Amino acid sequence: MASAQQVWEFSRAVLADRNGLIAVLRVYMDESGIHDNSPVVTVGAYVGRPRDWAAWTKEVEYRKTPYRCFPCRRRSKFAR
Repeated sequence: MASAQQVWEFSRAVLADRNGLIAVLRVYMDESGIHDNSPVVTVGAYVGRPRDWAAWTKEVEYRKTPYRCFPCRRRSKFAR
């Protein structure tokens, strides 16, 4: 991740040392169709605030956990 100093230096270069606004966004991007013979390329992206990414990450990690199955202790109808 870039430091504040690097962002400032980049912004000064982009703005040619003039005042202006720069937005720094944290995004997740993915592409498809970059292989040979693909007629199209698609790119998808999600943009979010740090707190949104934290909530998203927590949800994804929760959904990745396998469902826990606890053995049921019941008597078989055939037990004597």
